[in-house]
Amino acid sequence: MLIRATLLFLTALFTLGCEGEGVYRRTSHGWIWVTWNEGNGRQETSIPKAHSATFHPLDRAQYYAADSEHVYRCGEIIPGANPESFVHVKDAWWKDRHAVYWQQFRIDGADPATFMPLQHYGWAKDKHQGYQGDHPIPVHDPASFVSINEDWARDSKAYYVDNFTSEVKGADYATFQILKGRYAKDRNHIYYGNRPIKGADYETFRPVNAFWAKDRFRSYIGEEVRKN
Repeated sequence: MLIRATLLFLTALFTLGCEGEGVYRRTSHGWIWVTWNEGNGRQETSIPKAHSATFHPLDRAQYYAADSEHVYRCGEIIPGANPESFVHVKDAWWKDRHAVYWQQFRIDGADPATFMPLQHYGWAKDKHQGYQGDHPIPVHDPASFVSINEDWARDSKAYYVDNFTSEVKGADYATFQILKGRYAKDRNHIYYGNRPIKGADYETFRPVNAFWAKDRFRSYIGEEVRKN
């Protein structure tokens, strides 16, 4: 299973980059989205619904743009986005007066008035719940919800892990300790993400790196057992 660093790299490379560097250009026929990549070279995509007189990029990288009627990402309309109030929040989050967006994806239920990114990439919260990218995370106490690193977050009652986007249920909060990557432990169990690793030898379990761990009996890739 991929760790968050790999997922973030792929997201930045393909999704944030719109599968190639791009820029908006105005032509005599209207606005176009121009991309360059090694496989296809230069490509031009017309933006037929763009209102030429009011169309303008919204960010320095020119992934986002708006006109009097629509908001665009990489030349495509973001459905429902309000161009008058659409602003960048942080990282891949944007919002308007009605909703919050991760890249071009509207986050159902997010409250734009109280939405706030946390310290580490990919984590955020509002008055109702937590978020990891565009995934809502039901948390016990949104007011105390904070990110620990790019893999982990917590509130006053539980720990949460990215990608799994859920609570480590049943963990002993007082003794919970993050080891490396998604590896963690409490006084009772060794965990990979939100799942206990069955059969792990508690006393000798040691992560080698974020992907790989060992105890005196076996090795582990993520939570999967490998013989030493």
